[in-house]
Amino acid sequence: MKRYERILSRPTPSQKRDRLRQQITERTGLSEEEQFMLTFELGCQYVEKKHSNNPRMVWTLLTDYYSGFWPFWRQMWATDDACLLELDWLDSEGYTQCKKELLDHSWVDALWLKFRNERLK
Repeated sequence: MKRYERILSRPTPSQKRDRLRQQITERTGLSEEEQFMLTFELGCQYVEKKHSNNPRMVWTLLTDYYSGFWPFWRQMWATDDACLLELDWLDSEGYTQCKKELLDHSWVDALWLKFRNERLK
């Protein structure tokens, strides 16, 4: 296979996300809509929890695309999905519980700070 053929045959990021969502659906039974709603609801809860004393910051992070929160959250979520797919016991209840636990993990905070700092450079 020639080099350009290998490059062109690689899945795009969009195709990777679609495949990941499909695998989560197959393993958990959660529809894409249910996955989207869980991603959105927990993203909102994360921001509200971390910035509960600053409603303006909550509003900005959740509504302003340039704040970078949603691209970060989707990227982190997909990375976590890929790790969760390695678990033998993954079902809809386990998946939802693992995702809710993201709200309290310090490594999510560290990733968010790193992501923000890199965007501000």
